[in-house]
Amino acid sequence: MEHNVETSSPATIPQIQLIYVSGSPHDPQQVVNDSETAYKHFKESWNQETIELLVECKVMYLNRAAQLLGIYPVSSGGRVDAEVDPRLIFAGALLCAATDIVVCHNHPSGNLKLSDTSKAFARKLQEGAKLFDMKLKDFLIISTTGYKSMCDDGLL
Repeated sequence: MEHNVETSSPATIPQIQLIYVSGSPHDPQQVVNDSETAYKHFKESWNQETIELLVECKVMYLNRAAQLLGIYPVSSGGRVDAEVDPRLIFAGALLCAATDIVVCHNHPSGNLKLSDTSKAFARKLQEGAKLFDMKLKDFLIISTTGYKSMCDDGLL
């Protein structure tokens, strides 16, 4: 039995590119070993004009030496929530060869209380990270006045 197979030209096949652009060699000053340091880096990356207006979620990627590889703004939403796709978090981690991740989102209201939704999402990320030999190092809630750390509270 014969099969006639048409071949596609390379131009018709979607091309996938994985790109990570490192700003500079790892700065030993940018080591993130605790929630306060993570908070400071996240706070610097946040648009202070919208932190009390829109919910955003960002992810910090770290290597085994806890050096900061980068911060990825994974999601932006409305006043109450921002939908976050865990696949995008792990895609970014794989792209920059991160071993640890720190997730952070803001509460425009200024309330730093951890919601059940945030706790469940953190558990989901914690389990997913294990599949890639990574670790969810912390999960922060921030506002203009401070932050809350799941790690510091013994929830991770």
